[in-house]
Amino acid sequence: MNKEEENSFITLLQGMLEVGESAKGITVGNDDRILDAEGLFFKFFSHCCTAFYLRRKTIIGEIKNINVNFLDVPSILIITRAAIESYIVFNYVYLQPTNSDEANFRYWAWEYTGTFQRQRIMAVLPESKEKLKHEKKVLDKIRDALSETGTFKSLTTKQQNNLVNGGNWTIPVSTGDQNYYPSWSKLAKLAGLNDKMAFEYYGFLSEYAHSTSWSIMQLRDPNFVHVRDGFIDTALKSLMSIMALMIKAYIKFFNLDMDIVKKNSDLNRAIEVWSFVSTH
Repeated sequence: MNKEEENSFITLLQGMLEVGESAKGITVGNDDRILDAEGLFFKFFSHCCTAFYLRRKTIIGEIKNINVNFLDVPSILIITRAAIESYIVFNYVYLQPTNSDEANFRYWAWEYTGTFQRQRIMAVLPESKEKLKHEKKVLDKIRDALSETGTFKSLTTKQQNNLVNGGNWTIPVSTGDQNYYPSWSKLAKLAGLNDKMAFEYYGFLSEYAHSTSWSIMQLRDPNFVHVRDGFIDTALKSLMSIMALMIKAYIKFFNLDMDIVKKNSDLNRAIEVWSFVSTH
């Protein structure tokens, strides 16, 4: 990244902080969807900060007389993937619904499956066991509310059972006589990302997240030292493009005043430039 791009990265991070602050004080409502929206936003922001920091090298000092000082490329790539997924979930749950019934379904389905998975955790401490008991009651309430939505009722019995048993929280896509659950790449496409970002680059990042043999072959390739800076550069630029989209998404969901962005010419320009990169 050149100096101008580094400044744009920092400008977007600052913009996220300002947008996040402007949403404070909004009424929470009857469930945790506002708090969870803020949580996804903060998770995404944290990933961006960490990836930007890691580009400065990981330095620990001496371990058994060896000076640990290296560029942690795999972590930057894996964090980039996690950040993209945070945006995909935010977009899917909070921006894509076309009516209140679908909005309730998407949020409750996402919340339900996450809470369902927590029930599988083996609790050891007494307080942990009590927490799981409490969450079981919460889970039952979410399931009851979820099952009353029109969107849930429109699913097949098999799809309903899949969701109730902690399966896929997304809405199946219909193509002709077939129904399928969208992959993460397909969800990225539904969130507005272009094919290169949604399929090619996301797939590349997934190779590192899943520790495939291909990713390891890259790391041990003698020529990797010559391409690693390019990998980092691409990851950070990808994060800038998603940051721009996340800022727009957060403003739209919370119905915030666009003057937050417009009054800062550098931020406004960075958002317009970088949001274009990942969607066209």
